[in-house]
Amino acid sequence: MAVAVCGAALACEREERARPAVVRTATGIWVDRAVLRVAEAAEFAYLQNLSQAEAGETPALRELLVFCQRLDGSAKVHHGIVLIELLGRTGDETFARVAEGLAAEQRAPVLEALRIGARETRRGPLRGPLERGFPLTTMALRSDGGDA
Repeated sequence: MAVAVCGAALACEREERARPAVVRTATGIWVDRAVLRVAEAAEFAYLQNLSQAEAGETPALRELLVFCQRLDGSAKVHHGIVLIELLGRTGDETFARVAEGLAAEQRAPVLEALRIGARETRRGPLRGPLERGFPLTTMALRSDGGDA
């Protein structure tokens, strides 16, 4: 019996290792498996929301921003990278407009994730201080939400 359990565990481990560590969207944003595991556990359609956000659907972008509250550790880092790359594609104005609609307590985790993403991304043009590259989004996330 112990052999069967061990065998099943090894099969599961091999299956997990066989999966790629990252998934690439149609437009080239890479999503780390750590983020997808958290999304799956939360029953959050991460790739669907990302695909819709890439297509300009702001409700999906909002869902991705709110998802920041559920993340920590490496999942937060990798989600931050996804968000900064998405911000680079969708633009500062669109991101800022969606960020302004967030509640005050939702803004800080998004700002933190974006700052991490701007530091960790491999895409040179997106690296650096968030304030310099995306001033509208930074300003929207720093506000208290009283005007939203």
